[in-house]
Amino acid sequence: MSVSRCELVSVKSAADFYNQFCQQLDLGDGFGHNLDALYDALTGLVEPPIEIVWHDSRDARKRLGKWFDDVVSLIKEAAAETGDIELELK
Repeated sequence: MSVSRCELVSVKSAADFYNQFCQQLDLGDGFGHNLDALYDALTGLVEPPIEIVWHDSRDARKRLGKWFDDVVSLIKEAAAETGDIELELK
């Protein structure tokens, strides 16, 4: 079984997050850079299982504030729905 893996590194903005996510999971130019599109990708567009490793997550949390918390909550919500998503904050 193949795993869809995304390794987020040095995320300094929402744009950084979406660019890395989109590029690593081959979502193409049609991917909307917003939370709704992220949820759709996690629950149907990306082949499961999905592993997301967020390196430097403490620094990202400081830089991104509430947006970071919103993204992590959304990923956890999608994981609870599908059962095929693993999020690792490093």
